[in-house]
Amino acid sequence: MVGDMRQNRGVRFFEGFIVVAILLALVQTFFEDFSVVAGWDWSTRRLLVYTGFGFDLLFTIEFLVRLFFALWRRKAFEYLVHERGWIDFLASIPLLLLNSGPEVLSLLGGVSLAGGVGGASSMLSIVKAIRMARILRLLRVLKLLRQIRNTDSVMAQRHVGKVSTIGVSAFVFVILGFGLVDAFVPLPTISDTYGRVPQRIISYINAANLAAEGNEATLSQYAASEPTLLLVKTADSTRYSRFGNEYYATYFGPSDYLYLKSGQLQFYFDVRPLNADQSLNNLVTFAAILLLVILMLLAYGSHFTRTVTDPLHVMHRGMSEGAYNLEAHVPLRYATDEVFQLAERYNSHYLPMKARSELSEESSVMDIGTEDISDLING
Repeated sequence: MVGDMRQNRGVRFFEGFIVVAILLALVQTFFEDFSVVAGWDWSTRRLLVYTGFGFDLLFTIEFLVRLFFALWRRKAFEYLVHERGWIDFLASIPLLLLNSGPEVLSLLGGVSLAGGVGGASSMLSIVKAIRMARILRLLRVLKLLRQIRNTDSVMAQRHVGKVSTIGVSAFVFVILGFGLVDAFVPLPTISDTYGRVPQRIISYINAANLAAEGNEATLSQYAASEPTLLLVKTADSTRYSRFGNEYYATYFGPSDYLYLKSGQLQFYFDVRPLNADQSLNNLVTFAAILLLVILMLLAYGSHFTRTVTDPLHVMHRGMSEGAYNLEAHVPLRYATDEVFQLAERYNSHYLPMKARSELSEESSVMDIGTEDISDLING
């Protein structure tokens, strides 16, 4: 008995800890994208990247633990399907392997976006796809629905949770699908433009020999018209630099610039606008999903309770409690719904029959009592 109580307390603590972690992870997801849009310094953004990796690692461990115990109890299918284990999977392992894991490895290795001139578009597409994968973190909102009790009805809670899961997951996968198509199919988008700009700039600098000795002023004048160009270097000297070293150290991380090499020249390009564009899209998606969940819980949950569970609750009490004779309210605009058609029959047929039955029983009891008393007097 004591062991069971300790086990129950341990389970409750674990579930509470996971709920708190989900809330913190959602806050972290918002600020990780917001920091890119707002242009926060790199040290703050780096801390958010490490924090995101920590959450992804935590939720990966959580999924593996839950899956292990589900397999041990031979209830893996029930966990993955009916208990929404698929959400635990999608919001953990893919993000750890495709998003936060590569980002942290890039930070630890000090690796930038590097590639040849012809591979600029493909490199930017891969980065955009990785950043788009962060949307999967928002599926953790669905796990919170199991902890939110916006109605006393178990059926309403389950129904709202099911509809919300379908709506939110469909929304996320549609956005993610379009993002992946946009990342790997050549379309006239900002990422496609960023893929062509570095090649055009490099081609022009090479053709005009702007990086040669004595052409620094001409190179600087040309670079001023190309805001994406940050640095032009050779193996032993810097031909052009838009900012000072302190600015680069403060505001640039490995994912903020694209490094390309053409012959003896090395080029660095600013991709922060591309990252900010994707992060802004993620923030819009984040807000849309939160709004969808709130509307599901408040508006749809209330509607389902009024039109389904409330009339069923009244009819159930009327059939199970002898003294309960309240009629089920039938709104005119929902009168053709099957639930309210049943409620109308309950009001017009069952309640009168129940009243006649109760009256008949009372009369029978009263008649027996009178006869008994008369016999007693006459006797």
